[in-house]
Amino acid sequence: VSKMSGNAMADYGAMLSQAPVNSLLGYKFIDEELFSELDMSRSPYFAVSNSQVVSDQNLMWLIKTKASDKIGIITRDGTVILKPSNYSVAFPPSDDMIPVVKVNKEKLQVNYVTSSDKAKNSDKLLFKKWIDATGIAPFKDGVAVISGKDSHYMINRDGSKISSDYAMIFPAKNGDHLVKGNSGFGLIGSRGNEILVPDWHLIYPESNGMYCAQKQAGGKFGYLDTAGQYVIQPRYAEARSFAG
Repeated sequence: VSKMSGNAMADYGAMLSQAPVNSLLGYKFIDEELFSELDMSRSPYFAVSNSQVVSDQNLMWLIKTKASDKIGIITRDGTVILKPSNYSVAFPPSDDMIPVVKVNKEKLQVNYVTSSDKAKNSDKLLFKKWIDATGIAPFKDGVAVISGKDSHYMINRDGSKISSDYAMIFPAKNGDHLVKGNSGFGLIGSRGNEILVPDWHLIYPESNGMYCAQKQAGGKFGYLDTAGQYVIQPRYAEARSFAG
């Protein structure tokens, strides 16, 4: 992306911003005096601390918590899904997995709560050893993306790594993921299988079932289907994703 023109780079960033599914999670806590103005109807779950409440609206919120804050999760009817006693950062569940985060010696570490033993006031975690990461993503259709410091990779509900390592795994709407490797962009499937080797100069996020793509720098743009095959052969000097 760094080799693209300023306009192309801005356009690419705008395209990525339109694909919110599996984006990294984060909270920016809102002053409690504003609670009466919040619309919390978009989620059946609420994240709570000892003093504040926020709803999940699938936005890229910045994580800002006091060291003493512990976050829990409740439902609309008040059922406690996660007690606010163990985690400084926790998010509403997806695929019955609750993403949780902690800071260990200024490093961000991530995990997922898979179930809670209310009698013992303890949680069952997906990973026995917390994972060093720069962010955490929700599970969707049985998979999630771990954003490590040096690489991104995909895991399944067992916590097993099911994809290769990539420099980046971008948000996706259709279950497949756009990835960036050392040599360029590529595509992986919903279970981590590689659809396109990441050696393409540029691939835009999927739109209308197609990827606008350029194989080599300075080459023609064409359009790929979700299987990585051309549906419109490369013939355009400039092109962008379909819309509508």
